[in-house]
Amino acid sequence: MSKDKRKSSFSRSQKEIVIVGIATFLAIILVLTILVLTFTSTKIRLNSDGKEIRTLRMPKQFDGVGDPIKEGYTFGGWYYNAEGTGDEVKNIPRLSNKTLDVYAKWTPNRYKITFEKAGGTGGTDEITAVFDLEVPLIEIPVKDKYIFNGYFSEEGGAGKQYYCPDGNPCKNENGEDALWDIAKDTTLYANWARNDDTFQVKFVDFDNSVIATETVIYGDKPLAPIAVRTGYTFASWD
Repeated sequence: MSKDKRKSSFSRSQKEIVIVGIATFLAIILVLTILVLTFTSTKIRLNSDGKEIRTLRMPKQFDGVGDPIKEGYTFGGWYYNAEGTGDEVKNIPRLSNKTLDVYAKWTPNRYKITFEKAGGTGGTDEITAVFDLEVPLIEIPVKDKYIFNGYFSEEGGAGKQYYCPDGNPCKNENGEDALWDIAKDTTLYANWARNDDTFQVKFVDFDNSVIATETVIYGDKPLAPIAVRTGYTFASWD
């Protein structure tokens, strides 16, 4: 083998050794970097309503966390305390071996309640309720010859009853004030029962004598007689 060929072969071998060495060095640096980041990066626990919902292993993951969703509420950011006070968490310290807890802040939404009175008149037409808070008070409607049975989530007295006949919010199964639990603007429907109670109406003359007695259904008008008295003109019944 000539001297030039031996020199060329040796040069190629040196280059290969250098390339392998550089690759090995870079691989070691990469592994060390991963180990450093793994064991020294800040970990973040995401909490909501007293429960841990997720743990992030590296701070950069926090930058890509989407907003959580809770029915009836609007997300208000992450905070270092469960009360959601102080400054909102925007940046997480990168190098730390600590685990930080952050807490979701929620604000209950407001929804409009419209009252369908089913032939009734008067009373409250619409009102605003706050999700998960007590159902607001209202004025009840009236309907001739009918008794108000309350407001329901469906027509005909079907579904959940939210208002009792006296107009107060109905209690839950534990006897506590009911909380508004529909996460949208809603219509509630009045339910009525015909009042078939009867009453006796007595028509009494000036001398306390009973001229007539009429039995009538609640809401109906009795058939009143015309009283006669010598020397007087009948005016009306009081």
